[in-house]
Amino acid sequence: MEYFGELEDRRIERCQRHKLLDIIAIAICATICGADNWSHVALFGRGK
Repeated sequence: MEYFGELEDRRIERCQRHKLLDIIAIAICATICGADNWSHVALFGRGK
């Protein structure tokens, strides 16, 4: 949160299902674990 907390979320508010920081954290963790595209990131996020 210290590094990404000030990022502006440009998504439409009514369409947001998840917090931006949660998406960033999942994407970083998935990438560290070998995910190389958004489908793999989504699978990782659902599995964890």
